[in-house]
Amino acid sequence: MSLRTISISGAHSGCGKTTIAEKMLGRLADKWGAIKYTKTGLYTSIVEYPDLISQHDKDTCRLINAGASRVLWVQSTPDSLSEVINIAIDTLSDLDGIIVEGNSPVNVFDFDYGIFVFGKDINRFKESAKVPLSKAGVVVCPSVDSFDSAIVLYDLSGKKVISFEDQDIEIIIKELITCS
Repeated sequence: MSLRTISISGAHSGCGKTTIAEKMLGRLADKWGAIKYTKTGLYTSIVEYPDLISQHDKDTCRLINAGASRVLWVQSTPDSLSEVINIAIDTLSDLDGIIVEGNSPVNVFDFDYGIFVFGKDINRFKESAKVPLSKAGVVVCPSVDSFDSAIVLYDLSGKKVISFEDQDIEIIIKELITCS
């Protein structure tokens, strides 16, 4: 089986990307890893040190606790992202799949499956979210009630629109399993 890659991007910071990654990692039966991307202005690094990624208040710790076999924290300038994201994915290539959380990696890597997450305020949408939304096949809204607003405000044609509800996450997992 070849390595499967999933992008989880979102409308803004705090919209629920890590929550969706946690829900998915908790349900994937295979060996899956995760990459948390953070944009920096000065340096590039790939961190796998357990003392750093397992700090209780970090998203990387949440990904580990959700069931990720391995987690990398990638920090990079925009200019170095293409090279560093490929190195990080190669580092985890012994796994069955990788979930990459962050908007910018979508600009430099072709993922097998893209998920875009809206936060509670459908109108809150940062500029860097435009490309990830356009490339996502699945859009997650905070509730079924927010579907209509999202569809009116953004071009969601051809995209599956789901909610944060567990049964909707199960639909994504089943699609991933049948597509592999």
